[in-house]
Amino acid sequence: MNSGQFQLVLGLGAFALYLGFLAAERVLLKVARRRLRLVIHVNGTRGKSTVTRMVHAILLEAGYRAWGKTTGTEPRLLLPDGGEQLIRRLGPANVREQRNMLLAAVRGGADTLVFECNAVRPELQLVSSAFLDPDLLVITNARLDHGVEQGDADTAASSFASTIPAGKALASSDTVHKSLWEAEAKNKAARLLFVDPQDGEGLGDLPENVACAFAVADWLGLSRDRAAKAVRCYTPDPGAFKLLHWTGTGGQRVWFADALAANDPESSDRLAQRALASAGKEGMNLAPGQTVRVLLVALRRDRPERTRLFVDYALARFRSGREPAEGDPGSDTSLLFDKVLFIGAVPWGKRIRLGEAGVMYQILGTSSGVLQAALDKLCAPPGRDVFIFAGGNRIGPGKIVHDWAVAKSEEACLES
Repeated sequence: MNSGQFQLVLGLGAFALYLGFLAAERVLLKVARRRLRLVIHVNGTRGKSTVTRMVHAILLEAGYRAWGKTTGTEPRLLLPDGGEQLIRRLGPANVREQRNMLLAAVRGGADTLVFECNAVRPELQLVSSAFLDPDLLVITNARLDHGVEQGDADTAASSFASTIPAGKALASSDTVHKSLWEAEAKNKAARLLFVDPQDGEGLGDLPENVACAFAVADWLGLSRDRAAKAVRCYTPDPGAFKLLHWTGTGGQRVWFADALAANDPESSDRLAQRALASAGKEGMNLAPGQTVRVLLVALRRDRPERTRLFVDYALARFRSGREPAEGDPGSDTSLLFDKVLFIGAVPWGKRIRLGEAGVMYQILGTSSGVLQAALDKLCAPPGRDVFIFAGGNRIGPGKIVHDWAVAKSEEACLES
């Protein structure tokens, strides 16, 4: 046998081993999957981690021995006793994590799973679904983010719809794409459980997230009262939206809206409206010019498309001479900012656009000490309170901003 023939035989042997591995994997997954009563797959643009956590709480309330998995700010395993474990990765997120965690959950005695989709690219979302073989798919919404991988919001919606399990069920509260969900569910002979976001009002989170959780409860046959009880008690994701406040060194009040994990402008804008209204109820003066309103955007070099979207958002939301209606925090023109801070690099083309539009902006570095000093200075305007809305990215410099705000808030609690 010459060297060429030997290499051919070696290659064919390796290929045969690979096929054998795939066959064994498929059998192992099928055996494991048969031990699970229910599997729920959560997909969409925003709110996946929150909805996964809410659904996990609902499953526990319904008596299931449920395991959950989120991939939000920090990847976590949600356990049947209500506890959770940090998932430690040796490298970037990989869709095979779905397979590994499914097998781990079955070994741990789980009878039900609710797993967040950890794939961005449409073809890998299908792989995630194939590993899990879900009984129910939850689609939270479809918005503009990850444009390179997913296209615009409508294209993303179509990609999400491709993961609907044939003959099973789909749950959603996304009114924008409701007609698409209905059509795709019908094409796949799947049951559609749609709950209007208004049904989720008053439970302390974005109503569309609560509505998605209620849709799952309806599918389980669990009463809304018991579902609401579970939602009230669920443990939020580490990156969940928070409105913090404290008193500055000069006696001024500072409100800090932490929406750093809401990575698209549409979701951020909804949270900003909510934060402004909540701050108003807590005593913030909503009259024009009475409180300094700051838009703070943490950027990432590996998310240039997201940077472009948030620069456009800053252009749309800078005050630039426009005035909101006094005492009207919910109107479209009321959410205007007096100053914009970017943390990280902004392309020169975008800087020119900001300058031409008269936007008062500043670009801060990402060094921890310099950044925290700049933030401290931001919160000390003479005689005026401060409202800061922070968005963009929770990872990278956003983590410094988050930790700074939490420390300020905790110090205020200790002092009081």
